[in-house]
Amino acid sequence: MSGIIKRRKTSDYAQIHNNALQNLVDIRSIGLIAHLMSLPESWTISKMQLYKKFGRGPITNAIKELKEKKYWVTIQYRDGKKTLYYYNVSDVAFDDSEVLNMIQEINQGGFIITAISESFAHLLSIVENQQPKQEDNLSVDSINCSFSTIDGQQFIINS
Repeated sequence: MSGIIKRRKTSDYAQIHNNALQNLVDIRSIGLIAHLMSLPESWTISKMQLYKKFGRGPITNAIKELKEKKYWVTIQYRDGKKTLYYYNVSDVAFDDSEVLNMIQEINQGGFIITAISESFAHLLSIVENQQPKQEDNLSVDSINCSFSTIDGQQFIINS
């Protein structure tokens, strides 16, 4: 018997929202989001792994566009003296409420957020009063500080 055989695909296939594939301009960004969407949800994003596999330049440029279009969120935070990074990527652009949830999750862990993707920098002022206070916090004057960006990364600097 011949005909169309349809099988339910539950693994080994990636479904990617058309908006991500059509709205991204750089082929490296399209390739990176396709690669990341093919990985299991439990996979932890590591820039170093991506650099080793694809090269630093292509990944850096791809992430830059993904951040601009809100498909990638980077949150930098402190755990004592360690600086850690929280990366999230989606084939549907993140909205403010989703990123606020990410920020609150980090705050609930008792960590101090030191930077966030520029597209969502305005959210830090919303939650700045909710962040836990630590004696050894980067010696930033919480009353008199401003934000600056260097290479797309946001840093808090004393004014």
